[in-house]
Amino acid sequence: MAQLDLKLSNADKQWLVAEQPLLKLSINGEGISEINGDFIFDMVFYGKNQKPAYVINPQDQHLLQGERIQDKYQIRIILKPGKYSNLPQVYEVSHKIESSCQKWKSDKKDLHVYNEGVCCLCMRVGENNNFTDGFNLPDFFNNLVTPFFYAQSYFSDHGDWPWGDYRHGVFGVFEWYLEKESLSEEERVDFIACLKGDLKWPRIKELFLSGRIREDAKCICGGKKIKKCHSYVLRAFWKLNKNRGEFIDLINS
Repeated sequence: MAQLDLKLSNADKQWLVAEQPLLKLSINGEGISEINGDFIFDMVFYGKNQKPAYVINPQDQHLLQGERIQDKYQIRIILKPGKYSNLPQVYEVSHKIESSCQKWKSDKKDLHVYNEGVCCLCMRVGENNNFTDGFNLPDFFNNLVTPFFYAQSYFSDHGDWPWGDYRHGVFGVFEWYLEKESLSEEERVDFIACLKGDLKWPRIKELFLSGRIREDAKCICGGKKIKKCHSYVLRAFWKLNKNRGEFIDLINS
């Protein structure tokens, strides 16, 4: 999976000062850049199928439809890849997400926060697609950070999400694959890399190499028959087998 160069350019630093003046750039004890402070956003969401789906820092003409949210979170961003992502590690340190969990009796992972406190901004597979020309702060905030915290504020108020969300772990990866009409070469590599990184990989590989999967095969989660347990995973396997030639070398490597 392609690594991102997370070093900030002068343009990134200027953007941060101009657009998020309450966020401060520093170097931590390990010599790694960090961004800490109050993150303030103003965003209108129109709808998942609208173009554009949302507008950040909306003007009067943007307020005629959609839902506007203005909010503030204290965050910490460590500019190095983490355990779950090649993106910078983002932590919400004002405990607002924790309060939302308590309010709606939800687990942190259901609000897309790992046990270590790292926010899951997007699926690892295809995350590079959020950057048109390599990693940069404007794309990172506008494509990932701001929509993530908009969704958190929306969930805090409503108890659900403004747009659909993927399931956790490898199950979300299969959902992502099912939604894609076709994959680029890089996306195919990332997709298989994400499957290989999961503890269920031996069973996933076994099912793929067995050929067409029967509906009564045991599910990858170790539970019931796959048709009754995770039927969309079964459909993903059928799609994989239909495109077997695109994946066989990656799976066997």
